[in-house]
Amino acid sequence: MKRAFLIFFLILLHQACYSQDSTGSGRVAIKLTPTSLFNPNIATIQPGVEWRFHRNASILVEYGFQFEKFALAGWNWEKHDWQYKKIRSGARFYFISRRGFHTYSELNFFFVKQGYTKFDSYVQLQNGQMYQYEKSEISKNLWGFSVNGGMIIKLNQRLHLEYYSGLGLKWRTIGHTLFNPVEVDELPLSEWFPAADMKEGKTTLLHADWGFKISYSIGRK
Repeated sequence: MKRAFLIFFLILLHQACYSQDSTGSGRVAIKLTPTSLFNPNIATIQPGVEWRFHRNASILVEYGFQFEKFALAGWNWEKHDWQYKKIRSGARFYFISRRGFHTYSELNFFFVKQGYTKFDSYVQLQNGQMYQYEKSEISKNLWGFSVNGGMIIKLNQRLHLEYYSGLGLKWRTIGHTLFNPVEVDELPLSEWFPAADMKEGKTTLLHADWGFKISYSIGRK
């Protein structure tokens, strides 16, 4: 997956060098999303690239590399051998811009693949049976979309600061591979909110998206 992202990045860079025209299309911007570092569920270092193939339109793709250093203390302490990655892609439409200030709308898609091991816990499977288990290999995948609005503040000719926010839907799928399960009649009560992985299956959820990006443009100014 990392290799595929690198290949896609190089293709966009090639297009930036050879497809510029008088309308301002053909620009590429390298992006970084600092707010992704502080996501308590799936913190990532998230670089990306945007290709503006038309004055008012662009496509972009981002890849989130696993980074757990800034996760909230104790938020994910039960996850052992934790591995995850995140992919975002989307299309933007830019509105008429003013001097040093731009706005846009964006249709964004994302996918998160996550896997980890959990010990001595409980689960309700899709068939309704409930178990206490000694160990479970858990897959927790997430995909969805959002419709975002954003603004870009021009810091200089090439460096920009972006803010975006929006709403959408996401679908979460959780699967378990149990070791030494023992059937039980009910799940234990949780002090606050039960862990999402205590129930196997697919769930539809509302998705709120927001963040900041730092953007550096290359090619035509």
